[in-house]
Amino acid sequence: MLLLDAVRERCGSDSVIEAHRLLTYEQTADSVTATFEDRGAGRTVTVEGPLLVAADGLHSAARRQRFPDEGPPLWGGAVLWRGTAPCRPIRTGASFTLVENSSNASSTTRSAPSIPPLDFSGRTSSPSSPSIQPWAGMLQAGIRPSTPQVFLPAFADWDFDWLDIPALVGRAEQVWEYPMVDRNPAPTWIDGREALLGDAAHVMYPVGSNGASQAIVDARVLGASLVEHRLSPDALAAF
Repeated sequence: MLLLDAVRERCGSDSVIEAHRLLTYEQTADSVTATFEDRGAGRTVTVEGPLLVAADGLHSAARRQRFPDEGPPLWGGAVLWRGTAPCRPIRTGASFTLVENSSNASSTTRSAPSIPPLDFSGRTSSPSSPSIQPWAGMLQAGIRPSTPQVFLPAFADWDFDWLDIPALVGRAEQVWEYPMVDRNPAPTWIDGREALLGDAAHVMYPVGSNGASQAIVDARVLGASLVEHRLSPDALAAF
């Protein structure tokens, strides 16, 4: 939200348009035109500009247009489950914990702090449960609703004096299953006036914020290229 606020402050309140999905793009020697689906209004919208930066994720429409035979993401054989649950603050209340079975690397749990304030019972307030609608697009990636019963037996005895993992996981109102997928490297991220960025360019397993961290690096390098070369294909080539 801090980043979103900063963008709107620097670029104008209308600089971020929600509920639009990239469909296709076309380019000439002087410009590129992108066509979007306006999900709210149920129509298509075209936008013309000097460059297109396609940061449209794992199922990038821009990448699929360039590499139509690439196929679906590649599953590495592992699955990650995620959820949120109310609990008393763990250690400092702002601690990230990683609890792992050294004899079985596939048995791992992670606990991340949440930002909401404490309620009067001394527990950390549970974040609002996501409705199915915001996840609809992500479900196409193989992400789907699950339940703790699917994996909790592997952690049945993980009850420590400072953290009761079965009890914590059991309080999760919703759990989501993420297949660990990535893609083979693309031969190039650049197509004239169009560039892939973030997961669209180099999707990574959803562990340790790898994808988000790399996308931030991408944006920094691209930003420096745009400052040096302005809004031109030379900027994308330098990126």
